Amino acid sequence: MRFRSGHIEAESNCYCNAGGIKLGKYDLLILGASWDSRCVWMEEIQRVEASLGIMVTYTRKDSDGRQDRHRELLDEYLGGKCEAKDTIIWKSEDIRTSYDQIYGIILELRKKVGRPVSVCVDISAIPRYCFLAILAVCLKQGLTDKLTYLYAEGDYDIEPDITQEVFHEGGWRSVPVPFLEVPYDPLLSKCIYVSLGFDGSRTQRVTQEQEPDRVLVLFPRPGVKAEYIRKTFIKNKPLLKYYMMRCKDIVCAAAGDAVAAWKAMHEAGNERPNEENIFYICDGTKAHALGIGLRALAGGMGTVFYYIPDEHRATDVRPLGKFWRYDIRDTSVLPAQNDRGGAG
Repeated sequence: MRFRSGHIEAESNCYCNAGGIKLGKYDLLILGASWDSRCVWMEEIQRVEASLGIMVTYTRKDSDGRQDRHRELLDEYLGGKCEAKDTIIWKSEDIRTSYDQIYGIILELRKKVGRPVSVCVDISAIPRYCFLAILAVCLKQGLTDKLTYLYAEGDYDIEPDITQEVFHEGGWRSVPVPFLEVPYDPLLSKCIYVSLGFDGSRTQRVTQEQEPDRVLVLFPRPGVKAEYIRKTFIKNKPLLKYYMMRCKDIVCAAAGDAVAAWKAMHEAGNERPNEENIFYICDGTKAHALGIGLRALAGGMGTVFYYIPDEHRATDVRPLGKFWRYDIRDTSVLPAQNDRGGAG
């Protein structure tokens, strides 16, 4: 799938064999090491090099030691693919500082090479706040001429219990994603545009907390697995019923295709920026979060919010065997005249 809006262009490709993905050379490669088993899928990709590799890992660990094992595997992988490597410890309670570290690294690389840098990020185990902020700052400040995002679809063992949160515990606080903000106008009404996933009870509470005048939905259909469509519907049925959602207010896109989600949102054109403040909330798949980020960035109509939970549940998610590559570029930035453009 290829789509362009304004000066931003993106293309998505799906693979059943991770080893067949040819990435080429990058200035920066960012991977996440967590308890999620999807984080090590990139070991199968051999055709990639980078000047600098960054591993993002987390203060919260699982009791089974999966995160520590994954960290060792990815550290070895980066050592074999990158000229230099470093590690950033992501602190959920201080996400802005964690993001600022990555932002500083990209700025320093840009200054060092004297041209737009090429960046590759595996978002499978990277927080939405982090990869959305990277997307926005890189394109808005002309730091890169091209971004490649990678994503492994997950195999979840989720029961359709509408009362239980799957991935989070406790309360949460909301923060806007840097460079994906627009000024709030108190004279306008409020619209919530939310992507749906398995944490339906949290999604409903977060949405109702904002007291919106109108709600729009991005729904994952087709799902990663056919049964996930039913589970997502069951989990979010109370929200859909509470706001008496109409078909025209629900946009559907493949759960793993960020570009298809962006295109579907653009073509539906359900937002009313002259009449309402638009709040985008990413509670669905990470691919849909990226699609929302692209929509917000290209349209410049709303603010993307990230909800920081008190605690994350250590839920193991296995790779399903479908892998995505999203190539994103700002067509207004001249491509770098060297061999580090991330071409396959």
